[in-house]
Amino acid sequence: MSQYLDGYGAESLHGRSVPFATGIKLANPDLTVIAYGGDGDGYGI
Repeated sequence: MSQYLDGYGAESLHGRSVPFATGIKLANPDLTVIAYGGDGDGYGI
């Protein structure tokens, strides 16, 4: 997604996008954080 938006991009393990995005937002509250995942991400943990 970062190749389509002007911003930073990071990847995380399967099913960990929401906790990963929460940590980014807590570390830098000024950033707009977008988390997305594919099918099955909710069952990854």
